[in-house]
Amino acid sequence: MIRYFPNTFFAKCFIIFGLLVGALLPVHASPTFETSRQWVELHFSGKLFDENQHYLFQVHHRFRDTYSTLDEFLGRIGFLYDISERVSVGLGYDINPLDVSTIKKYATIQNLWQQIVLKVVKNRPYLVSARTRLEERITGNQLGTGLRFRQYIGLVLPKIIYHKIAPVINNEVFLNLNYPSWNSQRRFNQNRVFVGLQCKLMDNVRLRAGYMNLFEKKATVNEIDHIALVIITINQDIL
Repeated sequence: MIRYFPNTFFAKCFIIFGLLVGALLPVHASPTFETSRQWVELHFSGKLFDENQHYLFQVHHRFRDTYSTLDEFLGRIGFLYDISERVSVGLGYDINPLDVSTIKKYATIQNLWQQIVLKVVKNRPYLVSARTRLEERITGNQLGTGLRFRQYIGLVLPKIIYHKIAPVINNEVFLNLNYPSWNSQRRFNQNRVFVGLQCKLMDNVRLRAGYMNLFEKKATVNEIDHIALVIITINQDIL
């Protein structure tokens, strides 16, 4: 493994990752409620009309009770543009009914978002990437637009299992930048840590599966979700 990771690079990656996670550990001191969930996500992406333009379309199904109840649904569309080989910018729209069983108007959140993605290290056999996203969030007929900041950092390790399967580690922090009446009144919103494996099923199809720990800071009792996460990504260029 030493040949893949120069000591300085290895240290920097895990110092950054450790700081993001470690800085949030104290929030677990409050009372917590734990749940088990299953998320299945289908991601479509590809080139549009030239090499620098890309689209994304995602459908997220979020279950509880061992896939028997669809708890949440999220749809996402977006447009991405490569500024360089390492930097891209993008914008898009999400719709997220928070209670699919009732589809109450006030329980549906809509987001407009803008992001910048940086490929910190792109050389094989590993990849380090960072994504910064700003969301403008509205819900039903409630007044006020919620602003939320998201910072993601991900690490894809060398393919060590049969030279086909790569370990993946990532972390994402969510922070509220303002406090409309319908939103949480706390600055820290949630943290998502994922550990799993990634492999190619076909030339244009990739599977990522593993465990996600989602910690959400709430007004009284915090919530920890233990999530079995499966993501299928299909790359299909639009001619």
